[in-house]
Amino acid sequence: MIRKGLRPELKFGLNLATADDGFNKVLPFRRSWIAIAVLAVMDTIFAIPAVSTFSQAVTEWVQVESLFDLVIAIFLSAWLLAWVTAPLIMTTILILLLFGREVLKARPGAIEVFFGVMPCPMKSS
Repeated sequence: MIRKGLRPELKFGLNLATADDGFNKVLPFRRSWIAIAVLAVMDTIFAIPAVSTFSQAVTEWVQVESLFDLVIAIFLSAWLLAWVTAPLIMTTILILLLFGREVLKARPGAIEVFFGVMPCPMKSS
């Protein structure tokens, strides 16, 4: 099958407004408050062990006296590094759900949709 016309692309980057942008329309996300509440609760639940493990890892790094203490400190630090990725991803999604928006940009020959967060500077018409 031969496809003609515009093909969708996925790009990451900053959407800085320029003089020749053409038509811009800012569209807010549809917000599911139930999903936002569930995600916020899960994010809090995942953050509690991370905070307690961080304080325990700092305590272990301060009082390293033997090889066993060093192994415990390294293990706690590695576990913390792996565990913190989930709250970071959930917090990012939560911020996007709370403050996110879509920007539809049309100019001759191209239509683009950008996803972003509200405080980012964007030209809207």
